[in-house]
Amino acid sequence: MEANALIQPTFAERFTGLPPHTTREYELKLTKVAETLSETEYNEWTLYLENSMNSEQNPSILFSIFVVLSTYARRMKNISHFKEIVDRFGERFIEYPLYPHILSLLYKEIGTAEAIEQAVTFAKEASQKLPNQVGVLHNYAEAIIHARENGMMITEEELQDAGQIINRVIHLTPRYAKFYCTRGRILAAMGRFSEAKEAIRRAIDMEESEKRLCHSD
Repeated sequence: MEANALIQPTFAERFTGLPPHTTREYELKLTKVAETLSETEYNEWTLYLENSMNSEQNPSILFSIFVVLSTYARRMKNISHFKEIVDRFGERFIEYPLYPHILSLLYKEIGTAEAIEQAVTFAKEASQKLPNQVGVLHNYAEAIIHARENGMMITEEELQDAGQIINRVIHLTPRYAKFYCTRGRILAAMGRFSEAKEAIRRAIDMEESEKRLCHSD
């Protein structure tokens, strides 16, 4: 309880007045929080979440903490911590439309054939629940092409769906290099190589020099 008393004000300050959790802006703001999180804070926040799971704490704040911890573990490429966070706390948040998106990101990181298939399934579920959230839509398109590139059974219809989705994502948010990179990968899988090269060149032109190009979410 002492740890809770020490850090609870931080949560009130950080997570009050966030955009709705169904929006891309919510996801982006919490990603920025995760980028500044230290390992000590990660451990403290995990303890706080564990101690608060059966309490009367604001569930939206708890979900925001869960998203930050998941994002931090994923960005640190610590799959075991990512899986642990989802296994320990995820059941509390299954009613949140963004939750299948987090599951999809986890299974994509796990990377086995079965996990990659699960990543596509959960990405599709998230896209159905959040049909206007471009981060979720991009992840679904990227999950499909990632599965195809890893030898999974992806139908031509699914590939066409991925192409339509990424085109919509780019129409809604045209200034993000990764989206063009995903479009290039999908076009290449369709055999439309000249268009794929054009999309990749567009991504290269947009990408900041210090960032690694065309990585997965």
